[in-house]
Amino acid sequence: KPGSLELGQFVKPIDSLPATATRAMGHVHPDGNPHFMLDPLVTIDLGFKIAERASELDPENKNFYQSQAQKYQQRMKDQYLAWKARVQKTKMKSVITYHASMNYFLKSMDMTAPLFLEAKPGVPPSAQHLLQLIDLMKSENIKLILIENFFDSKVAEKVAAQVPGALVKSVGISVQSEEKLASLDDVFQQLVLAIEGK
Repeated sequence: KPGSLELGQFVKPIDSLPATATRAMGHVHPDGNPHFMLDPLVTIDLGFKIAERASELDPENKNFYQSQAQKYQQRMKDQYLAWKARVQKTKMKSVITYHASMNYFLKSMDMTAPLFLEAKPGVPPSAQHLLQLIDLMKSENIKLILIENFFDSKVAEKVAAQVPGALVKSVGISVQSEEKLASLDDVFQQLVLAIEGK
């Protein structure tokens, strides 16, 4: 129906899997990572798509929707540049996360998550996987584990205890996933603060 708008169709996904992907690989998304709302620049483009659809449904207020999208674009671009400068100042290039949910944000900040706490998507980590993770963090000098706030942080804390200087930060990755996260701006700001170790 015209009132329904699925935004994923406008996004070029990352982390796409081959057509041969199966459930044996865990809870995978063959068409790509669905967490695109964690890329600040992607949200700008989607803001205009929302304004366009709202204008079709409510043409009398088209100018309002377009101006709101433009205001969001300017605000988000300015903040994105500031956030990226702050992240670059930390000189941090890699972090560990529990799941691949922050990959879009990390990519936008020129960072990576070379390994995840879960052995496979949706599969709890094994002892062998955690040992591999600890070795990687030590060899690559990775000092931060960002854990999505809907996962238990106990495993992350056990891993961090084995890596000198490592920190664990629990973060919300969607609006209203925590009381203080009232907007996407708040979500991105919180992620940057976590990377800064605050």
